Amino acid sequence: MSTNTLSPLKRTITGVQFMFVAFGSTVLVPIPVGFDPAIALLAAGLGTLLFHLVAGGKVPIYLGSSFAFIAPIIKATELYGMPGMFCGLAAVGSPCTDEGEELPLHGTISNTPSERYCVEETDEKIIIKATE
Repeated sequence: MSTNTLSPLKRTITGVQFMFVAFGSTVLVPIPVGFDPAIALLAAGLGTLLFHLVAGGKVPIYLGSSFAFIAPIIKATELYGMPGMFCGLAAVGSPCTDEGEELPLHGTISNTPSERYCVEETDEKIIIKATE
């Protein structure tokens, strides 16, 4: 037997273990944050298939939900409702370099670093203003 091949028993055990991991991340995470688990399964499946197409099937991976985002999603939904929470998720960015300038954690609002704008809340709306 090749050292890169698992026996059928080991493959079965690994598959069952992975099923529990994938179930927890993809079906249980959407429930407390108010998402439909069926949509999460569809998105995870499509994302995984796309990843395998791009990577040429060389990396065995499953893309699912993350427990790390449960608390911020729940709080953002309480404060701003589902549309506001989705807007926040879409606006979050990571540190990067733009034309040689190092940008810290930033949003996609004109690719502006987060410390260069502020948020004002009224009863009717949320206003985002540049601080410069």
